[in-house]
Amino acid sequence: MNNFPLYEDFKEEETIDYKSIILKFFRYWPWFLSAFIIALFAFFLTLRYQPTVYSTQATIKILDEQEASGLSFDVSSIFKRSNISLNNEIPLFNSHRIVSQVVKKLVLNVKYYQLGNVSAREVFNPPFKVNYKNNIDTLRTKLVYEIAFTSKGYQITNLETDETITTSSLSYQGDSSGFPIKVELTEATTIEDYEDKVFTFEINSIDDTTSDLREQLEIEVLGEETDLLSISLDYINGKQAQKILNTLIAVYEADGISDRQQVSDRTIKFIDDRFTSLLAELDAIEERKRKYKTDNNISFIEADAGVSLQNRSMKEEALFNIETQLLLSEILKKNLVNNSSFQLLPGNIGIESGTINELVADYNSSLLEYEKLKTSAGNNNPTVTTLKTNVSELKNNIAVSIKGYIQQLQTTLKQRETAQQTANSDFAALPQKENKLRKIVRQQNLKESLYLFLLQKREEASVTSAVTVSNVKIIDYALTNPIPVGPKKLLNLLIAVTIGFLVPFGIISLLFLFDNKVFDANDILAINKTTPILMEVPLTKNEADKKELDEIFRTLIHNALFLRPEKKTKEALSILVTSAIQGEGKTFLSFNIAEGLAKMGKKVVLVGADIRNPQIHKYTNTSRERLGIVNYVVDKSLDWKSLVTSHTINSNTLDIIKCGSIPPNPTNILMSQRFEELISELKKHYDFIIFDSAPSLLVSDTLVMAHFADITLFSIRSKVTEKKLIEFSTKLINDQKIKNAAYVINGIDLSKVRYGYKYNYGYGYGYGSRP
Repeated sequence: MNNFPLYEDFKEEETIDYKSIILKFFRYWPWFLSAFIIALFAFFLTLRYQPTVYSTQATIKILDEQEASGLSFDVSSIFKRSNISLNNEIPLFNSHRIVSQVVKKLVLNVKYYQLGNVSAREVFNPPFKVNYKNNIDTLRTKLVYEIAFTSKGYQITNLETDETITTSSLSYQGDSSGFPIKVELTEATTIEDYEDKVFTFEINSIDDTTSDLREQLEIEVLGEETDLLSISLDYINGKQAQKILNTLIAVYEADGISDRQQVSDRTIKFIDDRFTSLLAELDAIEERKRKYKTDNNISFIEADAGVSLQNRSMKEEALFNIETQLLLSEILKKNLVNNSSFQLLPGNIGIESGTINELVADYNSSLLEYEKLKTSAGNNNPTVTTLKTNVSELKNNIAVSIKGYIQQLQTTLKQRETAQQTANSDFAALPQKENKLRKIVRQQNLKESLYLFLLQKREEASVTSAVTVSNVKIIDYALTNPIPVGPKKLLNLLIAVTIGFLVPFGIISLLFLFDNKVFDANDILAINKTTPILMEVPLTKNEADKKELDEIFRTLIHNALFLRPEKKTKEALSILVTSAIQGEGKTFLSFNIAEGLAKMGKKVVLVGADIRNPQIHKYTNTSRERLGIVNYVVDKSLDWKSLVTSHTINSNTLDIIKCGSIPPNPTNILMSQRFEELISELKKHYDFIIFDSAPSLLVSDTLVMAHFADITLFSIRSKVTEKKLIEFSTKLINDQKIKNAAYVINGIDLSKVRYGYKYNYGYGYGYGSRP
């Protein structure tokens, strides 16, 4: 019967003890302090050597065709919404084609660093400039070199191959193998000024540098109702960032102007090509005219007079206009038929059909938009596909319109020729030679007029190309904010503090998580809430602790007596001390309990029932070689009193019966009738019998003799006993293989307690934290 409610009386509701958790972690305050110091040191070290980053921003307005051509100076027009799609312009601004031109113009693929005592810092005005001698577009890997200035010159080292060259020349031309570079010192540089200074420079591929710059660029729309774009760049050098952004805007402007000049340039090229054939035709007509006059002896024919001449002139002029339009239409048709792919058509070459001119203009505009969007968005973009379809339809419409217009001109031409023939009948009296000559002259005039007309159109196209303006209006050139945007000191400090807390917290939590040892009573109660815990015995490190140990075991004995079952006889009370495995302090407990009872004046015998690995002799400083239980069971002539060894404690005596010789079958010894007779004799002569038993998990000896014990004490050693062994002892108790059981925890380290008590006796007692 369990009459000892030691822990049950103080048992509280199961709630989370935040104070206990905090104190458990607080025991590791040196860990947290060290982590904080390391984190803060890393923070200040990073802050010291991390370069300062500044934000540079430029603002532009994208103009539509009308605004770009009108050159309006109205400031309010800047803030008006146009029909420009900024979503198309942003990818173009940050396209690989545009950004790569910036990289090449500013030679951003070459970076210079000056080596310091701890780290290298990037410099933007080095005392030398480097050029890659080969084609930079073919470079695919990064080249890294070191240049060290000495009193005699400078030394260049290829850091990948460790090849070294030394020169004193102001200009090193390099070679094509290990040093495909050209190094030139700046005009203001003298070798003496940079003596003992070391620089490194790296040459990156254009593609890699372009990709890095594109990732750093931020382009966004300023507001929902404007056409303003903000271009920003966070960079460690404000002046360099300004150069990059201003150059980017300039390259974008030049690209836009080039696109807008393509129509004019195409027109000029078309007219130049046509000039060649026209000059040849004019020369042929002139030769025919000269030969005709020579063959027919014609020098001059007087102009006809009267109404007939005037009427004939009007008919000729009308016929001339029709033939001119027909010729221009055939030229445009021929150009359209020969243009198998999408190419720009000559605009406004003199065709008097407004429909055809409008279709040509729409076709060229759509084609330019298609080519631009295809470059930035790719062929699979839905908008690109739609534009391609639109361009194809416009081309077909132009072909149909030209065909219809030619048919109309041919019909009109026939009518004009009929009218011309009627008018020519009035000249029947004129010689036939004059009529033929006039045809030759008319053809000559037609070609000359066409030549002059195309020459005029060429000049117009040249003027249009020359005055083409950009579709970008710069609101603000690149400006650098003097307030740094990085490193973010407060954020980095917060990160450092957080890491300084989380790292030790995580490590300690993992230690707690993987710690499978019993430390204090809380660990046992978490597994077995029904079996009482009699005492937590502290470690003894000095003589003062040993003196307090006597009082601790008196309290333990007092607590154990509450487990004593009711007996009708006055037989001795037997206490069995065991443990799950070896090394948990059961012999230490059994000896000190027996010694404590002896000091209280009780007749006590300590029985060494661990006959496999006896340890009692170590506490009495005697030899293990003495008659004991095994000898008594085997030799029936021995009297049990001859087995007893008296151990004097002050004026009191503790009797000890050792195990004797170690037998090959210990379990049979403990199960023998003679061993049972020995226990019966001891119960008659003593007040208390203390059994130092074998570990219960390893062998069955303890369970064999468990029925002799009135009280069973399980020894648990702090930081040694595993928690799963508590489950083993719990099962033994629940299966009633042992009776009146209780736990005793020994080896508690009082220097690591989380909270504790102080008894009036002067010794420390309390619950501890984990190791």
